Amino acid sequence: MIDTVGILLGGLLPAVVAAVAMLAAWRLSRNATVAWLVGLSLGYLAGHWAIDARGVGFPAAVAKFANPHEARDWLPLAVLSAAVIEASAIWGRTAVGFAWVLRGVWCCFLPWRLLSGSVYLPRTQSSFNTAAWSPLEAIAWLGGASVLLALIWLAIRLMPERTLPRLRSSLSTLVALGATATITLSGSLTTGQLLGVLTATLVGCGMVAAALRLERGPEAAAGPLLAVYGGVLVIARFLLSPELPLFYTSMLLVALITAVAWIDPPAWLSKRGHALVRFVVCLAALALAVIPAARDFVASQAESSNDPYLNFEP
Repeated sequence: MIDTVGILLGGLLPAVVAAVAMLAAWRLSRNATVAWLVGLSLGYLAGHWAIDARGVGFPAAVAKFANPHEARDWLPLAVLSAAVIEASAIWGRTAVGFAWVLRGVWCCFLPWRLLSGSVYLPRTQSSFNTAAWSPLEAIAWLGGASVLLALIWLAIRLMPERTLPRLRSSLSTLVALGATATITLSGSLTTGQLLGVLTATLVGCGMVAAALRLERGPEAAAGPLLAVYGGVLVIARFLLSPELPLFYTSMLLVALITAVAWIDPPAWLSKRGHALVRFVVCLAALALAVIPAARDFVASQAESSNDPYLNFEP
């Protein structure tokens, strides 16, 4: 159960850190990309480490960055590395090409790193690893996840400037919130809380971007955004018990693409019509994930309440 302290650490703190960091980065650089990268990255890191610190203390939580053990412990490094890749693309045409090579390597590395040591990719083979992937299955799943991440990153980066930045900022926040609800209702509060931190971070960044009237939206921080959102979905799809259904995962990805990524609208569609289509499709994709997850949660709660062994008092 999330208490007041959890809300402050995982909600208010990342929003405030993101807003302050984004404003400071804008004042120093006058570059919207730099502002979004700094705000989103530092906001998420502050929230991630803050909620981890409740059990072990802040120094130990930050120390996981240097010595990660669980899949979630790799997310701060994924965020920072993705932010560095995005920042490197600012420095000239040659750097842009090199950054795309790094993005491809990053997209291949992340799914493997998160799943390494799991039942699917055990470090040692034994007769008990009945769910372990065969080499072909591993190539198919990891390759598919890597290609999907790369295509989404490309689609987000292709978004032109001055294209509904405030709407897409609001939709990205809504999508992160919907994904938080879906994963939490599917059975993992702690994993869902990671996307709750992302939601709060996007709120802080969105408020500053709107106040400064920046002509760029979350696409400016596509790497860190995808590191958290995509990384958590990989964890939820393969490592949770029960695993997040593939259909829910797909709908959450469709919602993100619709909210943030480049979509070439027909020439006859007005700007207002384009905004309406984005909103409706995004909302529909979220509904197809959140509503069934809520129904499953209610059904599981009803089943638990009817279990005589759970209600037995010795």
